[in-house]
Amino acid sequence: MLKNTGGANGGGSNGRHRGDDGGAGKDKKPPRAPNSQPNNGPADAPSTSLQQPCRPRRKSDILLRIIGSIIAVLSILQIAWHSDHLPHSHRITPAKKLDLLPRLQHRKSALQHRLDGFIKAKTDAARKTFKVGQAGAVDRGVPFGDEEATIHLDNGQRRANDDSEPVDVSKAHDGGVMKTIVKPAPEGAPGPPPPYAEIRVRYIGKTATDGREFDRPDDAYKWRDAAPFDGEVHAFARGQGQVMKGWEEGIATMKLGERARFAIRREYTSILGGEPAKTDMVFDVEMLGFRERGKQKWITIEKETSEKNANSKPEDVSFARDGGVVKTILTPAAPNAPGPPPAGSKISAHYTGTLANGNKFDSSRDRGTPFSFTLGKGQVIRGWEEGFASMRTGERARLVIRSEYGYGSRAMGEKIPANSTLVFDVELLGFWEAKGEGKQKAEAKKKSEKKPSDNRGDSAKKMPHNNVTHENYDNIHPAELQGKLSDGEPHPVAHLNCADHGGPNNRQVIDEMVFWSDIPSDAPYLSPMHPLNDPHTPDDTERFLTFEPDHGGWNNIRMAMETALVMSHAMGRTLVLPPEQKMYLIDKTKGEQQSAFSFNDFFHLDAISIEHKGFHVITMEEFLTREGVAGKLKDFRSGEVKYPPLNATKYGSRRRDYQPLWKYLRTVGNAPEWDSWECALAIPSSTEPEAITELNTTLKAIMDGSYGKPKPTLEEFNGNPTPVNASMAERMREMLADRPGLCIYDKPLQQSKLIHLKVERNVRFLTHFYAFIFFADWRQDLWSKRFVRDHLRYVDDIMCAAARVVEAVRKHARRNTQHNASHHSGIYDALHVRRGDFQFPPTQLPADKLYDLSKGELYEKATLYIATDERDKTFFDVFKKHYDVVFLDDFLSVIPDLNTNYYGMIDQLVAYKSRVFYGTWWSTLSGYVNRMRGYFIQKHKLNGHKDGTMRSFYFTPEERVLQMRSYIPVRKPIYCREWPVSWRDIDQGIDEIATVKR
Repeated sequence: MLKNTGGANGGGSNGRHRGDDGGAGKDKKPPRAPNSQPNNGPADAPSTSLQQPCRPRRKSDILLRIIGSIIAVLSILQIAWHSDHLPHSHRITPAKKLDLLPRLQHRKSALQHRLDGFIKAKTDAARKTFKVGQAGAVDRGVPFGDEEATIHLDNGQRRANDDSEPVDVSKAHDGGVMKTIVKPAPEGAPGPPPPYAEIRVRYIGKTATDGREFDRPDDAYKWRDAAPFDGEVHAFARGQGQVMKGWEEGIATMKLGERARFAIRREYTSILGGEPAKTDMVFDVEMLGFRERGKQKWITIEKETSEKNANSKPEDVSFARDGGVVKTILTPAAPNAPGPPPAGSKISAHYTGTLANGNKFDSSRDRGTPFSFTLGKGQVIRGWEEGFASMRTGERARLVIRSEYGYGSRAMGEKIPANSTLVFDVELLGFWEAKGEGKQKAEAKKKSEKKPSDNRGDSAKKMPHNNVTHENYDNIHPAELQGKLSDGEPHPVAHLNCADHGGPNNRQVIDEMVFWSDIPSDAPYLSPMHPLNDPHTPDDTERFLTFEPDHGGWNNIRMAMETALVMSHAMGRTLVLPPEQKMYLIDKTKGEQQSAFSFNDFFHLDAISIEHKGFHVITMEEFLTREGVAGKLKDFRSGEVKYPPLNATKYGSRRRDYQPLWKYLRTVGNAPEWDSWECALAIPSSTEPEAITELNTTLKAIMDGSYGKPKPTLEEFNGNPTPVNASMAERMREMLADRPGLCIYDKPLQQSKLIHLKVERNVRFLTHFYAFIFFADWRQDLWSKRFVRDHLRYVDDIMCAAARVVEAVRKHARRNTQHNASHHSGIYDALHVRRGDFQFPPTQLPADKLYDLSKGELYEKATLYIATDERDKTFFDVFKKHYDVVFLDDFLSVIPDLNTNYYGMIDQLVAYKSRVFYGTWWSTLSGYVNRMRGYFIQKHKLNGHKDGTMRSFYFTPEERVLQMRSYIPVRKPIYCREWPVSWRDIDQGIDEIATVKR
């Protein structure tokens, strides 16, 4: 058999649209040519293979090879000509290019024409030699590595996997799209699809020059598919300019079930007149189904199964075997199909969800787009987690899921009532098995099988968001929105349950990690800028916000992301997440662990998007497909349609990979150069002109003294916070105590389709959202602060891992008999000592100096947890003489399978639970520890909740040591510490928010 040896997914372009050759794949030994193996059988035996016996070469063969070689050389010269890849000493000057180029192209065309003539003559002659009852063979290339085909001429028929004659199917009949049928459609199959029909195909794309594949799944995962043809599945609408010209014209000739190979010339790889790719392309395409415009039903070919296999006996597949998930196999998997998928695998599936009465509430099949999620990560409902864990690739089944394994007692919109039993028709299309993951989850699953949890419906779940069009945003995807209120009502990320995340099982330990709150009345709130609230904007208008991640460490990146998220809601815009990428200091590649991340790896962003009517989030790939590739984005200044670089929708994980993307977004988006040190971003109370006038008038009155009070200063507000529900003018005075003005979100900005937040030398959103964004409406201000507190907390995997470490630290402290408080209560103090490549030398103090600065607040002999990036722990020997010192390294046994890139977040969360905390000034890690402490104090009304203070300190500088011991107003947008305004009294006005227009 001939096997494909091309590399996979080397580049970032999306082959189904257009792109470069996808980058180099791994070098592998090329397959033996079909005619290079002698036939050792009897001389008179008929050959049934395409392999030919060795024979003397004819003159025509030699001539063909010579001509082909000359053409190849001329092609290489022409490519090098245009790309300047020739050695400097051999480069052709521009003057010579003008003279030689026409002759070079003419000579290449003439030789190509002669070669085509020889090939046609040779092929015709070979066919004429075939006789009834004999088998023959002709040389043919196998670009896609098809298994060797056999031609039986005794019955005049070919096997289904043999290729037909290439046919020119381009509309211009200029050879731009050559089609070869690999597998004909079944007799009577529907098709071709009419114009504007939605089409679903499976495909593999390769470059014509070297046969390398592109647009394949990520190399970090292994695609597992039982189907004989494992190309990527894609859906698009014909005639809408969503795919390259070659696809539009080629697939318009296909019928349902047909598989064909299209050789597409480079000028046919452009989309809507955009730039073509740099090479010809070859696609192997199988027509899976289509849906005519305006119709709901997809036309597909169902797999034939016997009555015996069509409906197996119902089986309880819930881990607890309590009937919570009952599976009936509709179509069994192939005998050797991979599966079941282990925990940590990325799943690709189709589903249709209905209630027990048959009412359909959602279907990926209707959208023509498979649904993806990661098994064992808490991204979907419990019924899906346990149901798919029993399936194999290619299997189709019906899952009947009891309400507590679904959405529980909470109604999901108008389509899913409370306490609903859910019925899903699911098909496992394939899965990527993540490298180096899943062991911990598998162990957690085994534990749950032995001892069912009483709170299995309490895990906080992420909800995937694969919506493609605006009207689909209200569709309900299978994800568990839960957590508990005091009355037992489930809620998305409001509670924490670690039963499915490796423990701990102690409810008290888990609860003490929770600093967020559950406020159901906050969920339906819409910004006054949202199209549903704006009387001047059609309800179906969708505007977007894109942003470039900060270039600093993780907490700088997190901080800038929070600002972008709050802006997107405040502006009524869909938030577009940056591509998955490597991030500074959390890009360790120990073993095979994940080292490139998206924000969904850390936060429940998709679950928030489903829960909150006014917050939508999509991936960059989806945005580029829907808006960029479709020609809906225009140059912000010229109004000319602009397409993404190479029409790519996927980008690599390194910074240089996505620089072209940022440049493109800066071109098509409104990229304001707000300087957070000079102004606060003001969000008006409405879209009416009077709201903007009010902001400007108030600003002028404050600055020129006509307001009735002197120009504000920071000293005025030290220890004297402005009431959170004060008038706009009073709140603005404190916000502008250290800044000269406002940057107002005015009408031109409001009407821009895309706002892009760039990161440059002088433009960097390294600021806390609450220190930069000013809301004219105090209720919206407090809502935004609650929104971040209650939903932008780390995902369950990280929170539960930290809870296990906190539990272990407290157990260790209770064994510390040298200090009563530690021994009896398990309390501990904590330090954060930032060293390594930290850029602020004044904080790089010797250990004895750090000890002297902190000993006044720490209990002698008490347990002391030190969060640090210092690898040489002997640095802290002076502390070990006075305290029971422990580090994260001492408790790695309770987080054995955790990605080491999460260790800094674990340090943060463990330090947050300490009695006294000493942080490093200028460190955003230390700052976030204090904000979580402030949230917890406010939630439980502990000492300091009235003025936002806590028992936290800084080592140095001297004037900053007591920063957290009194109320201090925001000083410009200083990012190196957190400010009490972010947590102090933010739960006020919860009842008021229900009165705001939605």
